[in-house]
Amino acid sequence: MKYVWRALLLLVPVLIVLGFVFRQQTQPVIEALAGGGACFFHTMTGLYCPGCGSTRATLALLHGRFLLSFHENPMILTCAVLAVLGYIELWSISFGRKLTLLPEKWQFWAVLVGLQLAWSVVRNFIPALMPLT
Repeated sequence: MKYVWRALLLLVPVLIVLGFVFRQQTQPVIEALAGGGACFFHTMTGLYCPGCGSTRATLALLHGRFLLSFHENPMILTCAVLAVLGYIELWSISFGRKLTLLPEKWQFWAVLVGLQLAWSVVRNFIPALMPLT
């Protein structure tokens, strides 16, 4: 019986996300966010920061356009995949089993951060990698 309550508690975030994605009234909000403000770093330097394109990437991800989301900012799609894997791990722990899907070694996370930072620098010099505006 204790596992049922844990499972129900773990379903709450999923239901919240599904409710947000499938609501018809979110379209005006999404259109308003797509216009968004300008990035302060980009305005001051003319370069793209590691977070540039995150809003558009999140909106593309919510609309199921995974390649566009990855093009705008791969960090968003990567974080979404890692969050789903972490959620599956949490779900398995709630049923008394330990399922390891995320690497526990710090080297994996260091390489992931290093790739993000390298991509953030390279995208400023290759026009095909720049976010769509």
